[in-house]
Amino acid sequence: MLKIDVEGMEAAVADGARRTIAAFKPMVFYEYNGDAASRADLTSPSFMEEFGYSCYSRAEPLVRRNNWAGVSRDAFSVNGNSGESRMLFCVTKEHMGPDSFVVD
Repeated sequence: MLKIDVEGMEAAVADGARRTIAAFKPMVFYEYNGDAASRADLTSPSFMEEFGYSCYSRAEPLVRRNNWAGVSRDAFSVNGNSGESRMLFCVTKEHMGPDSFVVD
């Protein structure tokens, strides 16, 4: 599995991982936020599809007001908006065998 969480350097990491992705076809999980989310870069679903991947996206709020620790302070807020963390999970058909997990 290749996990990418590099705060805006996703394209550089993916470019450097091209040979690894092509040779080993790892599951790829990466977080994309900010500028990386709005531009088409090497970690886009179309880039991953070139290698035979299907990608699934998920978004989660950065802060949950009813969190387990009871902390109400939002350290991620910018102008009162904390936003969300966006993630992409990419797999090949080989990863999705009969005993595999289900991605929804």
